[in-house]
Amino acid sequence: MPPRPDVAKLLRQSASKLATGAASDPLGIGSVGAIANLAASAAANPFYFAGSTTDLGRATECLAMAAWYEAGDNREDQRSVMQVVLNRVAHPAFPNSVCGVVFQGSQLSTGCQFTFTCDGSLQRRRPSAAALARARQAALAALEGSTYAPVAQATHYHADYVRPWWAGSMLQLAKVGRHIFYRLPGRGGVLPSRQGVAGGEQDFVYLVARSNKPGEAGTPGEVGEAAGPTIEYATSFAMGDAAPAAAPRVVSNAEFLQLDPGSANGRWAISAMARCQGKVNCQVLGYGDAGALEASRSRPSSQRERPLFLFLRDGSSGMDVALWDCQRVSRPDASQCLPASGPQLDRLMRER
Repeated sequence: MPPRPDVAKLLRQSASKLATGAASDPLGIGSVGAIANLAASAAANPFYFAGSTTDLGRATECLAMAAWYEAGDNREDQRSVMQVVLNRVAHPAFPNSVCGVVFQGSQLSTGCQFTFTCDGSLQRRRPSAAALARARQAALAALEGSTYAPVAQATHYHADYVRPWWAGSMLQLAKVGRHIFYRLPGRGGVLPSRQGVAGGEQDFVYLVARSNKPGEAGTPGEVGEAAGPTIEYATSFAMGDAAPAAAPRVVSNAEFLQLDPGSANGRWAISAMARCQGKVNCQVLGYGDAGALEASRSRPSSQRERPLFLFLRDGSSGMDVALWDCQRVSRPDASQCLPASGPQLDRLMRER
């Protein structure tokens, strides 16, 4: 699908043409004033945090962590994620606090809004002290009015190697790095001209402790058996501590397929969907080598062999995606290929 236009840019151009008489309402909006108002509404609005010092510290931590886990250590990518979080705080459809937005749904069995809060990432990996300091600095600037214009008033995004069900009903605004950004269409996606929050932020350590972790049992919303280690581990985040994390516990819900590399690889997706029938969340890893399959079955997700085929179903986003290792098999479209390596592949390999 070709990229959608920069809405704010088109509105500004149309207003200019109408004002000079060079064109007659090319977007069918009706007047220079109407176009100018829509252009202004499409821009990112400054966000000014007005709570207590304690709440500001909590908001900074939640925003910095969201940026690092979702975008790595890239400053521009981090700022784009931060802008979405703050846009959601300002939108009436989402929680009215920074930490509330970041951890929305993380304690529920129905799924979280930001994957890192409920897929075990907080227990598996963490930023270095230097990376965390950079993310906190960027987060504090965002909470003091710094905006990231490219994503404008976006409240949703997804990685460019997946296509969630909701994407077709949204207004695409921009692509930053590997993320594509959207807002709701029409007036429902326009945010208030002034943004801010008075506080009421929850503690980051508490929110991590109550979040669901893959492989844990217990009532959604309650802290399970791993609460002690999780609190200790999360405290090290807040302090920038570089102590090594405990070895991961191998509890896998993934399905594994033995594949024939010489067979019609399109049928692999059919087999995977059969494995996932009736499941809200599902991950299927396909291997052409029996040794690699058995080795991967006994390892945590971060240490598994690169699969020949991967199928994912994510109930929280409505995403179903099938990806092939195009280094070893042929597919008609590059969008069907697994990422070569790096954070994108790591994210796909996480347990669902």
